[in-house]
Amino acid sequence: MKIMPPLLPVQSLYKTCLLVIFNNLHCLVRQNPDSVESLRALFQSSFHRGIRQNLLDIATKHSSSSNVFTLLDLLRVLLDKSIKRLDLSARDENAILQADQCARLFEYLDQYEGVGLQELVVKVRLSNSYRGGFESVSPGNFSLHRVLCHGLAASLHTLVLHSVCDNETLHLLGRHAVHLSHLDVSSSWLVDDRGLHQLLLQNPEGCYFDSDAFDSVEAIFTSMWAISHTFSEPRIGVNLCCSSLKEVRIQDTNTSEIGVALLLLFVPNLRSLGGFIYYRSAGEAIISLLRQSQNTLKLSLTELWDTHMPALKASVLSHALPNLSSLYTRATWLPTLNVFPRLYSLTIDFDFIDFSLSLERFLRVVPQMLKKLVLVDQVHAVDLAMIGELCPGLEEVSAKLDGTWGSGSKQKPFALLPSLHTCRVRILNQETFRSLLVHTQKLRVLEVVMESKPFDEEKLDDEVISSALLERILPPQLTRLNITVSNSWCNLSFLSVYLLAQGCPQLKLLGDLNLWRVQRRQLVELTQEILARNWDLQLMFRGELYPTTAWRKVTDI
Repeated sequence: MKIMPPLLPVQSLYKTCLLVIFNNLHCLVRQNPDSVESLRALFQSSFHRGIRQNLLDIATKHSSSSNVFTLLDLLRVLLDKSIKRLDLSARDENAILQADQCARLFEYLDQYEGVGLQELVVKVRLSNSYRGGFESVSPGNFSLHRVLCHGLAASLHTLVLHSVCDNETLHLLGRHAVHLSHLDVSSSWLVDDRGLHQLLLQNPEGCYFDSDAFDSVEAIFTSMWAISHTFSEPRIGVNLCCSSLKEVRIQDTNTSEIGVALLLLFVPNLRSLGGFIYYRSAGEAIISLLRQSQNTLKLSLTELWDTHMPALKASVLSHALPNLSSLYTRATWLPTLNVFPRLYSLTIDFDFIDFSLSLERFLRVVPQMLKKLVLVDQVHAVDLAMIGELCPGLEEVSAKLDGTWGSGSKQKPFALLPSLHTCRVRILNQETFRSLLVHTQKLRVLEVVMESKPFDEEKLDDEVISSALLERILPPQLTRLNITVSNSWCNLSFLSVYLLAQGCPQLKLLGDLNLWRVQRRQLVELTQEILARNWDLQLMFRGELYPTTAWRKVTDI
């Protein structure tokens, strides 16, 4: 029986129309910034909130540091109080805004009534001239303070302010926020313990815990525990956001262990403190509070980052954190982690030492519940077959891997990681890559860094891609494939692009073609082919996406 080739999805009519509208809007704004107000009047009267929200999402998704002012002009056209989401992080960890641009953004939020936002993500890149002078960022926050008072704080569910939050912002959130569940103020050195007092407590001055007024941190915790039990239920004395908050990130701020304890005591539904809190340990703060409670304290934390986890400490924490499901710690402490029965997400720092055997012993004794495994600072790769056999329920993995799947008799009847949907790996040979491409059935995101060894003659080429796709029973479900290789290791050509585009019907992003054997002329041809067939696919080349939504026409490549 002849098997029909997979159907390749094309862009919907709605998405095609959106891109046409966005392309024209972008050109008008870029060529004539003085037309912004007239364009605003047209778009506000002609397009409903849903369309303007989607246009704004397109603008922010492909924003970069080189086109911030055009993005801000687009914001002036599209923003009003009906817009619910604004993410200016460009979907990655790299901040695109500078301090003065952030100030302009806050002014526009105030001027154009951006009070209906439920999600606001702002990450600012501070130049060296700002280091040590963080107060220079604060004047732009006056506009943010006004818009928070005028209704934004009451609307927000998620707020991310990297490098630009201050204590007054936390104060206003404490007074007005009622739905806020996710707060991230990382790298904001204008935030300290006083700001957390104002965020959480109705009378922060009356309950202020100042380390200078106590003989020891332990004395502070004793006083804090006593005051927390003077608030009757429902929690009189604390702000409404204490009931809604589930995650608070305060990495690289001027907060101390006092701020950590405040969050643990007064935010009953707190699930996570985010990443590492330098110079202090969340685990140590929990143990100090546990002593104050005479070992009765039970917290709602489901995530913990702590690099010091000896057996006694782990045992104590397991009683205080009965719902802990996600842990980041060092590989040194792998033998002590079996006291946490609900762990399904584990991030292990190998500290550039080979802990492969310790990891295998740990995985053999714990229940096979892991859904996410991240290995950090690896020098030596771990075996793919070992991960596949001992972690069959994995949905996400990030690690340096070696070896293959399918060659041993035990492996043949079983699919490799049947639930895996996200895989970010560094690998040493093409056979590991081939095993992942052939034997994973639900994989959606595959990001591969191919590490070549000295004098290695093995190369990744079109034949590997072709044979892997032919060997599969069903087409891959990949939506994103990113392969990073050195020039000396890569023989992938434009043929592999065609093979993957036609063999992976769900694929939306393929890259980065910069180190592939793809010439500029061929990139133009591939781009034109995608446009002609209306494929819902973009190619990444030197960090740029082709075909672009608006930033550059194909003829300009």
